[in-house]
Amino acid sequence: FQDNDGFIWLTTRTGLYRYFGDGSNDFDAVYEGDIFYDICQDADGLMWIRRRGGLIIYDPRTRSFTDETETARILDSERWIDRFTIDRWDNWWWCEQGSIYYRTRAEQVKTHVGEVNGTVVDICCRNGMTYVLTDIGELYRYSLDTEVGPVALRVLSPLEEPASAEQSFSRVFVDSQNNIWLSQGAHGVWLYRFGSEIPLHLR
Repeated sequence: FQDNDGFIWLTTRTGLYRYFGDGSNDFDAVYEGDIFYDICQDADGLMWIRRRGGLIIYDPRTRSFTDETETARILDSERWIDRFTIDRWDNWWWCEQGSIYYRTRAEQVKTHVGEVNGTVVDICCRNGMTYVLTDIGELYRYSLDTEVGPVALRVLSPLEEPASAEQSFSRVFVDSQNNIWLSQGAHGVWLYRFGSEIPLHLR
């Protein structure tokens, strides 16, 4: 992940590291001794980081962390947060045990967007759209209406039957041309070209 100051952040199974990009090979160990997964940054420069213990916030200016309890209070959440991301308008999107939530930065109101089948494995925002992928291959898409909030679009699934544990999906990526890529591990990659709901299976 590259932050607003151009620094590269790496989440690993041993800690959280930052690379200054000054031509050296040195990394700043921001936090060690835990497993880190996802990271994103809000308009205030705060880093929202998902680790094994839950979702925490890191302030690069003070080099301090909030704990999971404080983050849960901010999000008004009493359950485990599976995934978290921030869209280009600095609105927050996250998943709690099969439920999708959204909150605008201005109103600070938690809104229940919908439920999903399976376990959420990835969530991303691109060009005003939010994409939520589950392990069984279902892709939930939401557009953002400035007056009514998130609007659910038709759920896409490249498989006729839900994926098994051995076939589970793991990542969703939307490129600059708005093509949607789904990773299915050893079973290859699925591609939805922009404007099409019929996927191509790339092995």
